[in-house]
Amino acid sequence: MEKFCVKGYLKRSGKRVLSILLCACMIGTMIPITARAETEGTSMPSNGEVTCTCATLCTEDKVSSDCPVCGAEEADLSKCTGKVQSENNENQLNTGESEEKKNETELTITAWEWIDEEELINPETGILALPFANEETPAFFNDVVALLPTQIQATVVNAEDIEAKATSETITLGDWSCEEYPKEGAYSESYTFAAALPEGYILSDEAKALNVLVELGGAQMLNLTGVSYLSCDENGTNWTTATCTDAAEVTNADTAWGTSASDTWYVVNGTMTIGSLSSKIRISVSGNVHLILTDGCSLTINGGIEVADGNSLTIYGQTGDTGSLLIQNVDNEKAGIGSARNTKCGSITINGGKVNVAKSGDNGAGIGSGYQGDSGTITINGGIVTATGNGYSAGIGGGGLRSGGTITINGGTVTATGGNSGGAGIGGGEWGDGGTITINGGTITATVGKSGGAGIGGGRYAAGGNIAINGGTVTATGGKSGGAGIGGGANGASSGTGGSGGTIIISGGTVTATGGDGGAGIGGGNSALGNGSNITISNSFVMASSISDTGSQSSWSGLIFNGEVGKVYGESFTISTDCTIPE
Repeated sequence: MEKFCVKGYLKRSGKRVLSILLCACMIGTMIPITARAETEGTSMPSNGEVTCTCATLCTEDKVSSDCPVCGAEEADLSKCTGKVQSENNENQLNTGESEEKKNETELTITAWEWIDEEELINPETGILALPFANEETPAFFNDVVALLPTQIQATVVNAEDIEAKATSETITLGDWSCEEYPKEGAYSESYTFAAALPEGYILSDEAKALNVLVELGGAQMLNLTGVSYLSCDENGTNWTTATCTDAAEVTNADTAWGTSASDTWYVVNGTMTIGSLSSKIRISVSGNVHLILTDGCSLTINGGIEVADGNSLTIYGQTGDTGSLLIQNVDNEKAGIGSARNTKCGSITINGGKVNVAKSGDNGAGIGSGYQGDSGTITINGGIVTATGNGYSAGIGGGGLRSGGTITINGGTVTATGGNSGGAGIGGGEWGDGGTITINGGTITATVGKSGGAGIGGGRYAAGGNIAINGGTVTATGGKSGGAGIGGGANGASSGTGGSGGTIIISGGTVTATGGDGGAGIGGGNSALGNGSNITISNSFVMASSISDTGSQSSWSGLIFNGEVGKVYGESFTISTDCTIPE
């Protein structure tokens, strides 16, 4: 059955109205002379007799009023010279305009592609994946439709006109449908949604169907009004749940995040891998990039994340803190998260999630600067952070030959391991001092393997820098070659410049510090020159394998073990942490 066409209806009606108006004009302007009217309206042979002008044979039911013979009063219809009209011809006359309309409006689509600016549909599989629905928060029909395309880019031809050329058109789709989709919403399985074409278009037999396969299932329903994340102030306190409404979803095709001098938000959903062992991709950060790790997500990046000077990366978690980021297969002399060789590191902040730098490139820090690249600013407010340096670099801080920069840990669980050739766990790379290290809270474990870097402080041959521990539970172990637990690095086999302890202030928390061979638990590395220049301890529970500088111990307060001997210092003090006193 042919569909009603408003355009065709108006076209046909318009012809009739025009005819009526023209007739009215002719009647109103005719000169009332019978001979003239007959001359203009009849066929007049030279002998003066009128003749029939009918094309179709007149009948009693259907008479041509325009014919001078048949239209006359008491006309003899036997004189009609018109031809008998067959049923087929009559149907052709009655439907001619409909066929014309059909030829004009029914265009055939031979090929098409979705207009999917948000890139929600996988271009290879054609699947819209919604891995966030669950039984408590199912995805409703309208939620799914809101994510589906509204237009296609199509190649169109007029099938009735074989000489017509194909054209490219942007076509707005009709309604989406999926009869089997549950009214109460869904959170698992797959459903096929079909789009309707607007009137006047049809698909060719060769064109693919206008269908999208929607796959549901996962940990959390996609929040169409935004994505939540945990946020805090600059001191790592006053935590709140905030919402971002303009986060772009991370895809496995990403090679860069952000825009210079702008704030850009990204969200990780589901499980995803960027790059591979044979084809590494290093994500480049521009401007201020904010990355949200949704609970249950997993993002693996083979190649690392480049955060150069002038740019920043802030990583957020959600309430469960179960979203994860894994960095692996990093090229030599590059940090896992941070800068490359000879490049200053930008600003890196971790507020939540599970962040694991399995291993940096050789001589690049796990989190921080690359080889010979100046260190930037690293802040950890929460989450579970694991960072492993490689070669001469620190786990968190400086790459080879560079200091630790500015490192602040306000909370979270942090495990940092220095490279085996001279980097600190947290602090400087080999020949790099510790920089400025502040620990206000959290659970921190900083270790070094066989090299001479400090657990927290300087790399081998370097001083501890400025170290302040104001709270938290801190365990620091220096490298076996003589690095301090907290303080300076070892001097090495052929040098007498082992790192001094620097300035170390411990004013709270529980601290366990163990030096390597000849290195202090708190203070300098194993060189005779590697003394702690200034060590202050108050209101703390400290267990150190040794403390190299006790010149200011008269002002100490707290429960302090210097080697195997523990002593209460100060007339009064408060330890605001749980602690276990060794036997």
